Amino acid sequence: MAEELLFTKIVDKSALTHGITIPVAYQKALFDKLGFFLRRGEARPITIQIGGYLFDDATLANEAFDEIKYPNRADIVQIRYGANSLLARKLRELFGSTSELLDEIYTHRQKAKTSLIIPEDKREYIIIYAGNGTIRFDCVTRNNENHNVRTIDFGEEAPQRKETVAIGFKRNANVIERTKQRARGICQLCGRKAPFNDKQGNPYLEVHHIIWLSRGGADKLSNTAALCPNCHAKMHIVDDDKDIALLLERAKIE
Repeated sequence: MAEELLFTKIVDKSALTHGITIPVAYQKALFDKLGFFLRRGEARPITIQIGGYLFDDATLANEAFDEIKYPNRADIVQIRYGANSLLARKLRELFGSTSELLDEIYTHRQKAKTSLIIPEDKREYIIIYAGNGTIRFDCVTRNNENHNVRTIDFGEEAPQRKETVAIGFKRNANVIERTKQRARGICQLCGRKAPFNDKQGNPYLEVHHIIWLSRGGADKLSNTAALCPNCHAKMHIVDDDKDIALLLERAKIE
């Protein structure tokens, strides 16, 4: 079963210490790709992949709550792990910049009673995929070379590498296909050729919603662009208004 890109998570304190909540809009796609479903109050172990490592110390849970008191509340599905788990430690290693920044913000917040918010220009991201019974994290970091990143010795616990197939956002299949066709193998932001071809011999580009779906953007051809992986990551990290305007102009239907 092919992988599916679910959503992008801004790295915060909870992601580095105990878990990630799956937005309601992506819960069905998650369970479809994993091949099972959890009723409220149920939980089961789940494998998380980061790069070549598989982490088996996480749980996928559908939280129980008082359905009489909250009759219209949607399911609360979470990936849970302990602060001292190998997974949490790996995330803090990869996102050392955010971990330090959060400590600094929290200390300042305690003194000045300010809100715990990471500035947009300093945010890092976890791009979450699901498929083949596994959840995969792509970790997009700021790669601060001066940051002292702690190294974890995984020893014999490190599993063998597992090959996966990555595809774009599965929204309207026609929009995805038409967006890629329109680009003709050229990234619509940097103007360079796709960095490689997929197994079918097609130029590998990723479909990006220019006005993010989470911000109310439409799942239409006029709001999508085909980007190389680097430019796709740039759009989520830098979020530059000039890039957005350029892509909207290039996305106009001829």
